Amino acid sequence: MKRINIIGLCLVAAFAMSLTVVASASATGAPKWGLCKEGRAGASLYEDSLCLKDTGTGNWEFEELTAQMAVTGGTPTGKGLVLEDMKAGTSIECEGTQEGFVGPGAEDEITKISATKCKFIKQGSCGASPPPVANAVNLPWKTQLLSETNKETGKLLLVIDILAHAGGGEPGWDVECTVGGFFKVQDTCKAPIAKLTVTAILHDVIDTEFTKLLTKEFPANCSLGGNKEGLVEGPAEIKPKTVTTGSLLTIKG
Repeated sequence: MKRINIIGLCLVAAFAMSLTVVASASATGAPKWGLCKEGRAGASLYEDSLCLKDTGTGNWEFEELTAQMAVTGGTPTGKGLVLEDMKAGTSIECEGTQEGFVGPGAEDEITKISATKCKFIKQGSCGASPPPVANAVNLPWKTQLLSETNKETGKLLLVIDILAHAGGGEPGWDVECTVGGFFKVQDTCKAPIAKLTVTAILHDVIDTEFTKLLTKEFPANCSLGGNKEGLVEGPAEIKPKTVTTGSLLTIKG
């Protein structure tokens, strides 16, 4: 299996219903969650604390997770998660927090999500006040890491996270607004399967910037706008609940 020099967090699938992937790629392989840990000088594989530079004589070692590790995180300060129903013409931005687990192996799970301080980007038929409310549906969400390679060359393109199972049905979001200052309207967008890319680690915090949807391959189905009209994009950061000195959460395959 190819070594994957991409680091990230599948738990950000907590915020993802419809993220695109490279059209020419196919999902193969199984990256693993683990820790890049300080080892014995000259006896380990990696020169850097992210376990990226493999020299065979470094001071860092990759240790695969053999049990669940609790993680927490959310949207970074000043940046939010955008939820949109394209046909209904409504788009909102929310701050958010999340909790869950990564490991063992390629597995991960989202157990709790809170969206706060939501505001309109586009109102559609919603009134300007009160502000919209968003809630995740069908938690917990089960996800799993995969690598994507080019079908023709076999070259690794990216690491993705597959979100295809929830506790009580398809994963998604429920957004509520008020029309005419009185009537409440709900729009629930859910996706049978979702994909997202994972990106870089920054010190002890994993940072993922959602890729803007380029095609309608995996958009969510919305109760108001209809099928394939729901989109999600935005940044997320995550880190272990209990930080271990001398180790960083990472992914290898």
